Amino acid sequence: MRSTQTRGRGLAGVILLALSAAACGSDEESSSTTAAPAATAAPSTPAGFEAQWAELIAAAQAEGELVVVGVSRVVEAAAVEEAFSEQFGIDITVSTGSGNDLSSRILAERAQGLYTVDVALFGNIRIVEAEVFKPLEPELVHPEALDRSTGWRIDSIPWAEAEQAQGRVTLTQIERNTNPIDIWYNTENVTEEEIAGLKSWYDFLDPKWKGRIGIGNVADGESSAGRGITWLTLGEEYWDRFVREVEPQVVAYADARAYADGLARGSWDIAMFGGSGDDAVEELIDLGQPIEAFPHTLALAEDEPAPAGFADLAGDVAIFDRAPHPNAARLYVNWFLSREGATAYNAFAGEGFSTRPHLRNDVPQGIMDDAAFEVLPEHIFDRNNDEFRAAFAESLEWWIGIFDEVGLNP
Repeated sequence: MRSTQTRGRGLAGVILLALSAAACGSDEESSSTTAAPAATAAPSTPAGFEAQWAELIAAAQAEGELVVVGVSRVVEAAAVEEAFSEQFGIDITVSTGSGNDLSSRILAERAQGLYTVDVALFGNIRIVEAEVFKPLEPELVHPEALDRSTGWRIDSIPWAEAEQAQGRVTLTQIERNTNPIDIWYNTENVTEEEIAGLKSWYDFLDPKWKGRIGIGNVADGESSAGRGITWLTLGEEYWDRFVREVEPQVVAYADARAYADGLARGSWDIAMFGGSGDDAVEELIDLGQPIEAFPHTLALAEDEPAPAGFADLAGDVAIFDRAPHPNAARLYVNWFLSREGATAYNAFAGEGFSTRPHLRNDVPQGIMDDAAFEVLPEHIFDRNNDEFRAAFAESLEWWIGIFDEVGLNP
């Protein structure tokens, strides 16, 4: 687990200029990006909000600190936290790791009566099921965070009732994806001709791929969102054929390094359902290992064209109960969902997030890729709607059963 501390000293001029412009909502700034969605007017400010907001800022500044935890790639977005720190004069400590490792650490601390963390930027199922988050709805007071009728890529706050009851995280980004889940391949064992020949998901059922595909342990919770999405897009019949005909190799849940190392060594030539292992794969790519991301979109059915693309509502954020700095936590979440926070995110999120623009569409493009920022793909998955929740539950039951039946449990 990595930790960095932000003291709010490095980005003052640039960040405050960007945030000031966003707060004004200037037409000039909105037109500075190519073909960006048209800026919309800010929601009207309720009576008394300014005073309430000033009181919250004062209370947060009196606490003076904020502790944030997130999955490893959040370290690339440290400048977002620095923007908050710079604006409000609050020191931030950012700790990172895999969702599983962070959950283990935080739950172990809480079992000993230690409450050290304010805000979570991840939604690992273990931490959600532990019910350690405060319900967000009463914590949100900023009109730009509450009103989804204008200025957002979606028109509702993506919380299902079950998540609200658990104090569930909200979602703050839209992640454009080539396929419903990440697919990786070993460049030494898989030829360019083989990659080009994979035009639909059904091409993986060719006998040539038997035993050559590794997957995370979806029957034990790995890549749970990917499991639900591919259940919706491909269905039980496809995955039944995949398991029986391809005979994939299964990596134990949360063993991210084994998933990535096995692909680099050629223990399997194609990898999918990586979950926490996807970060480890990207680290190996940075180190020059023979791995690449699958380059093109696959059709969802035989003899049909590939869809225009996929996107997943992503970017979890939640406030812990018994947070040591509850006012700073509340201020941060409201700010992050406002135009100021969204502007900072799009501008400074880091290379690893350049395909994940904020769900707000009334802010500048920043560093976001044109395609991700301007065009919504054909399939957009909200992990909290009823259809996805049903697929999430049905697919887990099915994968557990098929793993037991064919003996795939690692």
